[in-house]
Amino acid sequence: MEGVLIETENMLARGRMDLPLSLCFATLRGDDLLLHHLLKRGLDPNESDNDGRTALVCIYYSHLTP
Repeated sequence: MEGVLIETENMLARGRMDLPLSLCFATLRGDDLLLHHLLKRGLDPNESDNDGRTALVCIYYSHLTP
């Protein structure tokens, strides 16, 4: 996972974000480290994904499934 994080940081630093990384993606994966870095980089926690879910909604739904 550390390798993915390093490559993500490099892409963000170069201004390239070809991957569909979102706060919902990080929360649904349970990836606190990626979530922290995306927030640190300025992603808006109130922004919704393609399904209209915010990160908070994704966290809620991630705890409903076993």
